[in-house]
Amino acid sequence: MAEITRLRQACCHPKLVNAALVISSAKQQAFIELVEDLIEKKHKALVFSQFVGHLSLLKAVLIERNISFQYLDGSTPAKKRQQASDRAHRMRQLRPVTIYRMIMENSIEEKIIALHAQKRDLANNLLSGNEKVSGKLDVEQMLALLE
Repeated sequence: MAEITRLRQACCHPKLVNAALVISSAKQQAFIELVEDLIEKKHKALVFSQFVGHLSLLKAVLIERNISFQYLDGSTPAKKRQQASDRAHRMRQLRPVTIYRMIMENSIEEKIIALHAQKRDLANNLLSGNEKVSGKLDVEQMLALLE
């Protein structure tokens, strides 16, 4: 599981795996382009990440580009993190809310999302309440994530 987490971190930014790397992050570049577009259109954004280190890297880029922001982080329980995008709707937001999820193509992130969708579909399609859906990965599923 630790290696899966490291692969997920590498999808966000290589520096999360090895701070000495001088490799750019496509996700960070896409983030900056999106932020600049939002600023130009006078929109606001809430940014979430499971990795506080990733937020710190994004914060540094915003400072570097003189883009003003407010920064909050903390140890949010997984249950509340699942409803994170819903918070934008509850914060007296009257205009439509657009949610962007930056997922690296052909990566472990994409495979995890597909696995989540598969498990969600399985749970939704159960006909009887007697069968249980396990939230744990079996060995084959873990190996498939690493392929």
